[in-house]
Amino acid sequence: MLLLMRLIWVAAAAEVESQQPSGSAHVVATYTGANNMPDDTSQRGAADRSRISMHEDYEVRYWTKELGVSKDELQRAVDKVGNSVEAVRRELGKAA
Repeated sequence: MLLLMRLIWVAAAAEVESQQPSGSAHVVATYTGANNMPDDTSQRGAADRSRISMHEDYEVRYWTKELGVSKDELQRAVDKVGNSVEAVRRELGKAA
């Protein structure tokens, strides 16, 4: 079971990597065990709070509400300046 989960995670990470613009900085988490899944929403760290993931519905819902923008506006800002919360806020004129 763990091997299957690892293979699925590696395939998903490779797909995400192939969708990243060249030169963009991003982090690919490594699966290390059942209690340390990279998408474990109970584990919030500095990296999670400082980045916007357009691949996670709950994050898109949160940031569109927080910034008062539509999903399309948020996507355009992320595409233009990257997924840094600070950069997106600046782009949208929504400084914290």
